[in-house]
Amino acid sequence: MVLADASLRASLKAQYPDCFARCRKRRSFMIDVLGIDLAEEVLPLSNTPGIVAPFFLRPNQIFAVR
Repeated sequence: MVLADASLRASLKAQYPDCFARCRKRRSFMIDVLGIDLAEEVLPLSNTPGIVAPFFLRPNQIFAVR
């Protein structure tokens, strides 16, 4: 994850729109599905932020609390 102020987010959006869009989709997943409250400054850069694999030997299984 990256903490990015408004200026950095605007630069990222302008220079790397695909990357910024992926970050926004990850944020939406974390907020809407996982129920994690994120500040606007938080940009998740990987596909696994906030995910808990409950069974160490089964990393493809995850669960969400609703």
